[in-house]
Amino acid sequence: MRKRLKDKRKALDYTQQEVAEEVGITRTYYSEIENGNRNCNIKIWIRIAECLEIPKAEIISYIEEGLQPGA
Repeated sequence: MRKRLKDKRKALDYTQQEVAEEVGITRTYYSEIENGNRNCNIKIWIRIAECLEIPKAEIISYIEEGLQPGA
């Protein structure tokens, strides 16, 4: 998902700062999410999905995979 976030952000010609402002978080927090160094709650994931035009189902699937034992 990290690569997907970065690729979509760049395809839309957004900076990390622009995404963070749209989502309502700091640029540092967004950067940590995009780089896989930090997780976030479902509300933030959904706002990121909306901002980056990623289907919500894709985000939910990613979250569910991370909740599986051994993931």
